[in-house]
Amino acid sequence: DPSPLGTTPWCRWNSDGSPSQTVPLHGDTALTLCPPPGTGECRNRTVLTGSDLHLLLEEQLPPDWSAVDWKVTLEAQPRQRILTVRKDRVDPANSTLSQRATFHWEPLSLQIRAVTQADSGIYYAEIVKSTGSVLNKCFHVSVWGECLDPLSILLSHPL
Repeated sequence: DPSPLGTTPWCRWNSDGSPSQTVPLHGDTALTLCPPPGTGECRNRTVLTGSDLHLLLEEQLPPDWSAVDWKVTLEAQPRQRILTVRKDRVDPANSTLSQRATFHWEPLSLQIRAVTQADSGIYYAEIVKSTGSVLNKCFHVSVWGECLDPLSILLSHPL
């Protein structure tokens, strides 16, 4: 069976979406040979804590689109909806993340204000066509803490 992404044909997937091929390491540890479902085609985005995250849909929406569902998978939580965009309105979900989210038509993008490290995860734009088919765009987002200047650390903590 090919992977759900079609990019790693050597990878087998279980019915729950987890990879079935692993390499045992030391003790109870195993190395997964395949990317998690939905991450192999993801664009990597890195942002600093406290700044705004901008996820840009680089391609135009297809003419027959009916909705765009922005969703996220954070750590071990199930995928949750952030907001849904329709041609005439935007419907936010009822969550603290949704309260910080804004959809922009120009350019087509999702903005999350004042990100924290808890916002790191896999973000999805599920573009639903009028036929019912879905195009997925994926972003692997890493939120980093403040980068400290090594010189200021040395000056404040002399050896």
